[in-house]
Amino acid sequence: SRGGFLPFARNLGDGARIEYGKTLEKVNFAKRRMLFAGGFQADYETLVSTLPLPVLIRCAEDAPDKVREAAEQLRTTQLYLVDIAARHPAKLKHHWVYIYDEDKLGTRVTMMENLSPHNVPPSCTGMSVEVCGSAYKPLPTDRDEVVRTVKAELIEMGLLESAEAVISANLRYVPWGQVIFDHHRKSALQTINQFLDSAGVIRVGRYAEWKYAMTHDCVLRGKHEADKFVNAA
Repeated sequence: SRGGFLPFARNLGDGARIEYGKTLEKVNFAKRRMLFAGGFQADYETLVSTLPLPVLIRCAEDAPDKVREAAEQLRTTQLYLVDIAARHPAKLKHHWVYIYDEDKLGTRVTMMENLSPHNVPPSCTGMSVEVCGSAYKPLPTDRDEVVRTVKAELIEMGLLESAEAVISANLRYVPWGQVIFDHHRKSALQTINQFLDSAGVIRVGRYAEWKYAMTHDCVLRGKHEADKFVNAA
């Protein structure tokens, strides 16, 4: 109700017919047909996908083997988000800071109240710490130890006054982080895009286009495609 992504998304969805809680299991591009978990089926005229490319291609019944192989070559990072609430104001005025020290588990800290004062109660701070992993450097498996380490690092960096100041701490797993620009990405993406272009599939968003894109880039890309539909009507 006071800004942020949730009311923004709600406003975008006003008046739209949205089917929530559906998981795509199969899609046939030639038949223009999608099958979802639970047996729900839908036909489409034009498909606009925001799904990560590896997920979309795994679901595609008519994807050639070379396209499936290309999709499996795409890599992203995975993240733990460790959210810390504490009984003191933020120690920095920045929205976020990066941590480049190789001996540290955290890689970025976001001060939530610096994004909006409505994000935390008065005289408190909320920090979201990113811990980054990948197929090349897997995330730690002991999640409780990750939380303990992150708290200790925040104290060492002066962002958290003490362990006693912590109101709450929780960890969330994010399977899709940053797109990894490795040596396979360019050729794999070209193979996948040629196939999806021939099937008339429109891709919108960081993981559907498999590139580095900020939130506003994804929103504007969606608007660009939506404008095409409106202007063609």
